[in-house]
Amino acid sequence: MTQDEHTKASKFALVFFLGYILPNCTGSGDLLHIQCKQGGDKSKYPFGLDLEELLENCSRSFSSFGNADSCSDELVKVSFRKFLRLGLGPFLNSRFVSQTDLLHVMAMAVSPSPIESSGSELQNGGYSELSFRRTKRLMACVYAHNFRIGYSARKEVVRILEEHLSLPEFDSIAQQRQNSESMLFNGAVTHLRASLKGFAASALSQNDAISACHVLVRIAVYSGHQRIILGELEAMVSKLVGNGVNVCHCFENESNSVRSNNTTKCPNREYCNLVKELIMKYNGCRHYADGLFTRKALSILTREITNHSNGMDNTCKDEEKICRISALIECAKVLFYFLLDSKVPSNEVADASRQFADADEDGAAATADYEGQKEEDQTKDTLLKCTIQCIGHGNQILVKSSASLVALALAYGGKGCADMYAESIFANICSALLRQQQDASERNIKSSLQGVISAASRKSPKFAESLLVRLIGKGINRNGVGVEPEISCLVSSIVLSQPPAILGHAEHLVRIEPKGGDRETSHVIATLLSCRLSYFMSSERHASLCSGRAHDLIKNIHDSGTLLRLMQHAIVTSNFQVARSICDSRLMNETSSPRSYLWLKALSRIVGAEELVGERGSLGIPEALPHFCVARSYIDDVSSFCATVNMSCIPADDFSFQKKIVSLRIEFLKLCVVTRGLCSETLLTNVTCSKTSRSHLHQTNVFQCFYALASRYKKLHRVYGIFFGQQTRSSLRTLFAVCRFLGSTAAKLFGNIDNQLFQSNMNAEIPWPQGDTSHPIVSAMSRFEKGIIRDASKSTEPSIRAGVLMEIIDVLLRCPWPMPRGFFSPISIPVADMQILATPSEVHHSSCDDSLSVIEDEAEVIYVLPGLPCTVHLSGQIPPQYFSRSKLSFSQVVAWYTISYDGPIVSEDELMEEDQFEGPNADEVNKDTEGESETTFASSLLPNGKFLFPVDLCPLRREGYYIVSITLGCRDVRFGEWEIPTARNSGKVFLCVSMQSDA
Repeated sequence: MTQDEHTKASKFALVFFLGYILPNCTGSGDLLHIQCKQGGDKSKYPFGLDLEELLENCSRSFSSFGNADSCSDELVKVSFRKFLRLGLGPFLNSRFVSQTDLLHVMAMAVSPSPIESSGSELQNGGYSELSFRRTKRLMACVYAHNFRIGYSARKEVVRILEEHLSLPEFDSIAQQRQNSESMLFNGAVTHLRASLKGFAASALSQNDAISACHVLVRIAVYSGHQRIILGELEAMVSKLVGNGVNVCHCFENESNSVRSNNTTKCPNREYCNLVKELIMKYNGCRHYADGLFTRKALSILTREITNHSNGMDNTCKDEEKICRISALIECAKVLFYFLLDSKVPSNEVADASRQFADADEDGAAATADYEGQKEEDQTKDTLLKCTIQCIGHGNQILVKSSASLVALALAYGGKGCADMYAESIFANICSALLRQQQDASERNIKSSLQGVISAASRKSPKFAESLLVRLIGKGINRNGVGVEPEISCLVSSIVLSQPPAILGHAEHLVRIEPKGGDRETSHVIATLLSCRLSYFMSSERHASLCSGRAHDLIKNIHDSGTLLRLMQHAIVTSNFQVARSICDSRLMNETSSPRSYLWLKALSRIVGAEELVGERGSLGIPEALPHFCVARSYIDDVSSFCATVNMSCIPADDFSFQKKIVSLRIEFLKLCVVTRGLCSETLLTNVTCSKTSRSHLHQTNVFQCFYALASRYKKLHRVYGIFFGQQTRSSLRTLFAVCRFLGSTAAKLFGNIDNQLFQSNMNAEIPWPQGDTSHPIVSAMSRFEKGIIRDASKSTEPSIRAGVLMEIIDVLLRCPWPMPRGFFSPISIPVADMQILATPSEVHHSSCDDSLSVIEDEAEVIYVLPGLPCTVHLSGQIPPQYFSRSKLSFSQVVAWYTISYDGPIVSEDELMEEDQFEGPNADEVNKDTEGESETTFASSLLPNGKFLFPVDLCPLRREGYYIVSITLGCRDVRFGEWEIPTARNSGKVFLCVSMQSDA
């Protein structure tokens, strides 16, 4: 829809909306037949009139209606609601500036008594005088009091605005040039904000007021005015604080547990969600956030948290106060997604922050000016100290929110941040554990501490070892009996986050004799299994000792669900012998479902193959590969079985992630076999292959194949990583790093790879994420890189270099393999709906002929002149299931494109000739014309997951047909970019580059 078409449609929507709220007083016709005043031009009615004149003509014979629901015609009520939901609501999703009058009337329908902002705010915000005066007149007029609309209808209008309203992104430069921009943002939007504030102030229920505030937050984000956004932030924080007005519903009087009643919502939590939405949607993502706004928000929230927590001791039982402080801490937590570490230089920001962004990476961007950064660091320090003190409180809700904020701050703050606050965190964790031991009513504090303990242990080995010693000393008797389940759970978290911390305590843990049920025993077993990640080889003494002890304790577990989780944990920690024992001896005998049986058979084969590779290294690959192939066939059978029985809860493509993981593992092992064969040949000949030999070709292909395999792991991470937890994303990044490492190592040690080809691949390499360095295989690669590969040179004998490469491969194969925990969770990825649109003058529909790649029966062709840029628009919707299944929050949609040459332009006359038409050489054309986007095109999401944004294509100089392939994605708050699958062929469109207007 063009701008002019939308303007006409907006006028129709305005007239129809007025037809409901201002029906003809004479009853002789509808609004389209209103009699004009004497001397007026009838041709102007009603579409040609100005809004004020139209309202005056429609309202002059009505009296004040009030705010009561007294409409007697039930059919009119139903019709009005259908008009709002099916007509006006979807129309508001468009991002045009021509809906100014419509928003003015909707603002008057929301509340006839708007609450104006301060005059200084309006004038200082850059509002034009014309729009300002017109808006003031409409806000002060009495027409809104004549609207035939009651409270329930006003509430319905607010709901439609909450679900569908979207505005074009504010452009201050465009506002100065175009009157339409000024009339929208400085006119209608101002009126709508004032009316929403009036509705919220007089709302009959707390939920209705929160709905109005939700619309205010969304308008503030769209406006882009920092003054408006800060004003809304302060207003929402003020409502959250409430000054005793809000009534908390988070606690029950007796058990201090969270209520499950959804009808009664806690206002503190609701306003907390609004503040978080404002911060996250306005900032968008890390490295692109508004630093001034983030600092101001940090200052406001830190002030409120400090004021409310002063004088509160750890025994405070004031539920209202605890709930309020907890909500404020939750609001401040999201700021740490956007607060950058000032201690990391800006040149360390690499592409890894975009491709593999996650909470445990230390990427950072350039800091702001020194004074502003210094103030930010001081405020952040005050907030962290205050929040760390709250960890020692005895209330579970406050401990959980405080621990989650500190965990996120440590994850993004780097090792220096963890060392700075480690002592204080340690003291307050010990205080919380002691308080729970004294107060039996607080039973879940330990589970709330797991996140901060894992984050602090990962960043600070000293903290991990100290806390481990404290927990072992208090929770485990020296005689080896009587471990508490919660204590063993925390010990397991420390060992998983920092495996070397257990090195000095392995023998003591082996002597534990847990007394209790399956829960206590399972935590002890998990701790023992985690010890494997502290050693490179499974044959090392302590590793085999802990594994054997865990195998003995498993006999005491009787619950099938507990056994299944322990088997998964054993696979993730590379205790394959224990996993095979659980699977074959226990679970296979208890399963009653064909699907479960096939899945366990697949896991049994995988475990057996990994056990062979882990114990024998490369020598076990020939025997392990058939097991992997059989496991892949079992997974195919599981997927086919689910499709055959038509299980609605388990789609047929649930196991696509599992199939790809197994297939990539098979390809990796095959590459290792090929690489060892080339090394063996070099060991025999002890010469460097000439560039014309067959061996040189194979050596070149090996390193390229490892890089290709790494790109497949990267693709797997970008598509599936958003649906799984931290461990799965970390494992996929590690697998990517292993393939890149072996590719670069093979190229360096073979020594005869073409330098230009090698450098082109090395320049595209992404640095290893810093958060994965605790894994043994990453530690081994780091040691090889620093101690061997970096010093290797071509002067070293080829046989020595080949032997080194064989040893490196063998060591990496015997290290614990980073198995993604998401492998055990089948999940189907929802497919987004996407269309590629262009202006109507550039679009021509024609049937595909032989010169075009067949996509569908009808292909959309966009005609472009050579050398001129082209812009296409992406429109569609991300399904709600994608948001619900995603583990990471995101509010931005992104896109990348590639252009490939498809063929020459062939006319009908040329096709009729006997000699086949020969176009230009495709390879020659591709060098100059094919390309891909160097930048990522991004836009904020519209309500309900919809999106509409332009993508600028690079100019094409040569004539011909081209295929444009566009990949849709999303960008989370951590600056991670993820691909979103779209319907088949929906991301492709043809370009016809020709000097002629019609090919």
